[in-house]
Amino acid sequence: MSSQITPLFPVSGTDTAKVQGIPVSTVDPINGQVLVYKSATLQYEPAVATTGVNEITLGTDSVGLVAEVSTFTFLGDPEIWDELYFTIGVPTGQAYVWFNRDGNNDDPAPAGFVRGIQIEPGDVPYGSAAANRTIYANTMVATFGNDSDLSATRSGDVVTITSRASGARTNITLGNLTGSDASVAVVTEGGGTAGTLGSVVLKSGNANADVSIKNIDGNIRFEKSSGNVVLGNSAGTVALTSDLPTLGTGVATALAINVGTAGAFVVNGGALGTPSSGTVTNLTGTASININGTVGATTAATGAFTTITSSSATDATTNTTTGAVVLSGGLAVAKSVSIGPSTGVQLRFIGGNSGTQFETWTAQTGTGLALRVFHGFQVVRATNQNSTLLDVFDNTTSNATTPYLRVRNSNGDFFQVGALGNISLTKTITATGTTGAQTINKTSGSVNFAAAASSLVVTNSFCTVNSVILLTVGTNDTTMRSAIAVAAAGSFTIYPTNAPTAETRVYFTITN
Repeated sequence: MSSQITPLFPVSGTDTAKVQGIPVSTVDPINGQVLVYKSATLQYEPAVATTGVNEITLGTDSVGLVAEVSTFTFLGDPEIWDELYFTIGVPTGQAYVWFNRDGNNDDPAPAGFVRGIQIEPGDVPYGSAAANRTIYANTMVATFGNDSDLSATRSGDVVTITSRASGARTNITLGNLTGSDASVAVVTEGGGTAGTLGSVVLKSGNANADVSIKNIDGNIRFEKSSGNVVLGNSAGTVALTSDLPTLGTGVATALAINVGTAGAFVVNGGALGTPSSGTVTNLTGTASININGTVGATTAATGAFTTITSSSATDATTNTTTGAVVLSGGLAVAKSVSIGPSTGVQLRFIGGNSGTQFETWTAQTGTGLALRVFHGFQVVRATNQNSTLLDVFDNTTSNATTPYLRVRNSNGDFFQVGALGNISLTKTITATGTTGAQTINKTSGSVNFAAAASSLVVTNSFCTVNSVILLTVGTNDTTMRSAIAVAAAGSFTIYPTNAPTAETRVYFTITN
């Protein structure tokens, strides 16, 4: 028997070396190189080993899955449990396990379960409760032994039921059994539990080689020559060195916030964001700037307003005596406006034949007022005076019917105080001859009781269960001298202490 060994490298310049029939390059390898197959040249060539040496691949298999384990303990006599059941979880939902002594009973078929499991001992001798528990426990173990989802073992009256597959399950319950019949418990909850990964040590067999941790997107390389940790990916590399500075307080947090969002760093050419405070020393640009605060609080070094425009015509003149500027006819607030020192007045509206209409003062003068409104004022919701919300009148007649203060809307007055202290509220007075229940959506008014009436209901949108209702009997009836009001939501009921002998008026006032 003879054999021929083909040398790995050429014996002479005319020989051709092969490995498994594939040619080997005639280039001599140098220290640290290995032969690598190159598909471009269809031969083995010397090259530095870059992959496939000292590599460890970590898998992604799930760990820590646990099967559910439960116990069912027989307590009573199962011979009398026909059509009773307990429930237990299976992979597709929840099953019910029901008892049928000799197969002559109907399946209870409760709703909401994926299937039923029958425990049928068959036609066997039955004796004491303890003996019957043994028969049923053995039958249950045998039944679950043939079940695709559950298995069981027995220890005395306790049957341990285990899910055949791992994962979360619906917990066991007694179903329509009672606590005197049996008891159930979960020994081990099914599901996934967090696995603990051990440390992984990466070490190159070549003392001069780098060590890399790779994934599908890039790698992390520990460079021996520089001592750096290099993050490599398709976008380039980032080197982490020992020269990195220590980050100040809050810097790492700010770096994680998007530019232009509150709390982020301001970058050159990026969004300024909305600073809550700070001193501006130099701003340039053509965009408009909204300033909330005092403009001109200090003397500006440079800068000027180049153009001021108005949306309507203005007529400005200078009061050379006081140094103030008067704008007349250009502002819709009055016929004329004066701004400037005039015996303590800072702002004055002048118009009509009555002279000054409104003044504001910065300091107390002989009048002692900081704000003065001549000839009364109104707070108006619309141009129509009938929609006035609040009136304060200039009362020169000392007439009690001319109000100093009035609150009203288009439907009339709500509240009014006259010059002599007269107070008026909105009210509806029910006409004489109209008796019985009424709807009055005002805070005061009157109703009329018919003779012998024992109660009267007033529907009122202002009334609540907590309203205070004051009543006054307004007719000198011989029997009805007082009444009681019971408040409810949206109405109240008046009860006379004695039924009236004739039509009797009752006044009411609601306070909320």
